[in-house]
Amino acid sequence: DIKGVKHCAWNEKTQLATIIYNPDKVSPEQIEKAIAAAGHDAGNTKSETASYNKLPKCCRYRDAKCEK
Repeated sequence: DIKGVKHCAWNEKTQLATIIYNPDKVSPEQIEKAIAAAGHDAGNTKSETASYNKLPKCCRYRDAKCEK
């Protein structure tokens, strides 16, 4: 949850998130940083390796192999 973000939808096929937010409360950079802190790369912001490694194996995408 990010204050100012109203809705976020992830499209697995396109690998894109659609985010509705209030620009008076949060900036795109803040949203990217929050996504990266959760372990996912976002735009030009890469997540830290430690955060990425906390993702479930099924969500690790950097090697192009999502393990189930």
